[in-house]
Amino acid sequence: MSKKAFLLSSLFLCLAAPSRAEPVWEIGRHDNQNAEFALAPDRYGEFGDDGFFVVGQSDPREDWPYVHPGPQDGWAGGRPHTFTIVFGLTSAPTLGPCKLLCDLVDTQGRLVAGENGPLVVPQTVGAAEVAVAPDGTVLAGGQSIGRLRVVEFADRAVLTPAGARAFRAPAGMEPDAAGNVAITQAHLEGSNVNAMEEMVQMVDSLRTFQACYKIVQVQDELNAKAVNELARV
Repeated sequence: MSKKAFLLSSLFLCLAAPSRAEPVWEIGRHDNQNAEFALAPDRYGEFGDDGFFVVGQSDPREDWPYVHPGPQDGWAGGRPHTFTIVFGLTSAPTLGPCKLLCDLVDTQGRLVAGENGPLVVPQTVGAAEVAVAPDGTVLAGGQSIGRLRVVEFADRAVLTPAGARAFRAPAGMEPDAAGNVAITQAHLEGSNVNAMEEMVQMVDSLRTFQACYKIVQVQDELNAKAVNELARV
């Protein structure tokens, strides 16, 4: 299970025959929406038990939550989660591989923005078949499905935090297309903090505090001594 929470749009198992994909079962719809699932659209705080779904009997609106939390999500207990799907077959399937296909949106339910609208990966394309070119072109199964929309604002100071690593622009402000940008797939952004420099600054601040504390302590002792000696006089 991932360490992040995911929002689910659809989930289905299919027998991927050479000439066709025959669905075995399906939960939800491939529409990048979550209205047909339990707790949708935003009642994630009420998450209780992990999903347990019996194909043909369970109702996604009651038995399959739209949000799948990870062990770092404190609102869901801060623990690993296991979602179970039980199904049976009336007859043995034809020989061939099976694929479990998931249609996921991000942790806040937002779609990936493209230059000409949201980018949607066909449900027959697996995650390993999705690639992003340096210019932002997204390829699914070798076919282009659009290009990532990358923008910038002339004055970043006016942007306000909106949570979940997102920012909100003032009403009426339109961004400009970002120039000279290269997209790198499967990479994490490095920290903008130098650990050694921060450690040195922390030790320096600690030593400064200790020196100031010592000065105050000495001054307090001098004041006490002066009071005691004046009292004897």
